[in-house]
Amino acid sequence: MTRKKRGFLILLMIFILLVSIGCQKKEQDTTDIQAFADPMAENILIAINQENYQEFVKDLSDKMQSELSEEIFDTQMVALKDIIGDYQEGSKEMLTTEDVDKNLIRVIYNTQYTNEKENVIVTVVFNKDENNRKIEGFFMNSPKLQKM
Repeated sequence: MTRKKRGFLILLMIFILLVSIGCQKKEQDTTDIQAFADPMAENILIAINQENYQEFVKDLSDKMQSELSEEIFDTQMVALKDIIGDYQEGSKEMLTTEDVDKNLIRVIYNTQYTNEKENVIVTVVFNKDENNRKIEGFFMNSPKLQKM
């Protein structure tokens, strides 16, 4: 084997190794994110179904809790449920995760609701503080919600 071919093979092996390490890291990152994000997202969606304010706010940041009174929650959740119905428990599927900045991570889910034929996209924004993980943002979007 010539020196050129050997050098090319070594570079090719290094490239393949780096790509596989990068893929493993991405896979691991998603698994780590799902470990905290999925239970918190499921809890908030079920709390809306049950119209349970205390369960809904338990994982919210202090700022979000202060901006969302129980009265506002009750009014918005009744309106939301009139439009798209109830969340079909366990139907959420993580579509993507992305860093918003050095302190926040956005997780986007595809979910199913009883009165919405199309998917409902749920976006949950978490802080990155592993010792005090909280929800910093929560958004929903679907064809019926866009018509509001």
